[in-house]
Amino acid sequence: GTGNPSKALVEQSIRAGKHLVTANKALLAEHGHSLAKAAEKSKVALRFEAAVAGGIPIVKALMEGLASNNIKKISGVMNGTCNYILSQMESSNGSYEHIFAKAQKLGYVEADPQLDVGGIDAAQKLAILSSIAFHSEINFEDIEIEGIDQISLADIQNAKAMGYRIKLLGTSELKNQGLYQVVAPCLVPETSAVSKLEGGTNMITVDSDFVGQTSFIGPGAGGGPTASAIISDLIDIAQGKQMPAFGFKTQSMKKHKKVTLGVKCCYYLRLSLV
Repeated sequence: GTGNPSKALVEQSIRAGKHLVTANKALLAEHGHSLAKAAEKSKVALRFEAAVAGGIPIVKALMEGLASNNIKKISGVMNGTCNYILSQMESSNGSYEHIFAKAQKLGYVEADPQLDVGGIDAAQKLAILSSIAFHSEINFEDIEIEGIDQISLADIQNAKAMGYRIKLLGTSELKNQGLYQVVAPCLVPETSAVSKLEGGTNMITVDSDFVGQTSFIGPGAGGGPTASAIISDLIDIAQGKQMPAFGFKTQSMKKHKKVTLGVKCCYYLRLSLV
């Protein structure tokens, strides 16, 4: 979570000069900038590969592999629970309530379900990626969030009839006026790679100037993928690799203005007529 004892333990560790590896996306989304500043002051590493997209090395890809690129946009499926529910509704013709109960029974849903189905978990991950990609101070509060709890089986069936599937997507794009960040259910073409994601699989697509479009696909949660990400951070620290938490020193990070206008979108409406 975002409060104590998590926050206090992290702050005490950094002040004591200890390198820190965490998978706590909620803490980073709310306090990431201040923690990064504290890590710089104590000259320790703050690493968090496991906090976003499980075993997919997206944090390292943005900070290292794509460091020479000017990133324009990030989008993708960042929450496996929502992806599982939407996929199961389509494949089994089950209602949202039925599939949600099944997901809870299987242990896929957080203790507070709104973190998953309300889009909050995906938004926390998007806030972290936006900060790295656009060299901005992390700002979770500026993200427009809509979950999947209003999606019905009728919507799933209508989307399929039109050649689409419904996915919860997180999107972040740097515009001339500022930073556009949103998490919401979207219609994606059945022929697209993102539409074929099943279960807890995550996919993040990055649009940049030199490379163009790159996509990262893999398990977004689970013991093995999370452990893999944590150990990769530990190995980097053991080898003496150290860099600012979000790729750039906090003093050079920008405060981007929230943007909601000037973004082209298409909308789906379902009407009940009597």
